[in-house]
Amino acid sequence: MPLQERARERVSLVLGATKHILGESGYHGLTLSAICAHAQIKQTSIYRYWPNKQALVMSLASLFEQDYEKVFTELEKDGHRLSLDQLMHAHLVLLADYVRANKWMPEAHLAMRTDALLRARHKQ
Repeated sequence: MPLQERARERVSLVLGATKHILGESGYHGLTLSAICAHAQIKQTSIYRYWPNKQALVMSLASLFEQDYEKVFTELEKDGHRLSLDQLMHAHLVLLADYVRANKWMPEAHLAMRTDALLRARHKQ
């Protein structure tokens, strides 16, 4: 994330637009032009932080990993009181709730499995 407030707002705006377009139009509908139109910014603003749509999807994957780690950490706090089955069930419920609340997730996941560049970056 950038240090300046204005730049952080712009990054947040771009990521929000990316999530929206992924959720509504899928990965094939995700273009830098569509993101700029939705975010009402110039395309040069995106290129300061991301060279292409694959890099944007990887940024979303990183955000998911951060969110997931927070949720899992909270679950671990009570994990010692749960059986393994209860812990696995709670984990799956939290993950399902996250995916339901973030319509972009299935499309991003599909893109990471089908786009060769994303697949290679994700393996790293």
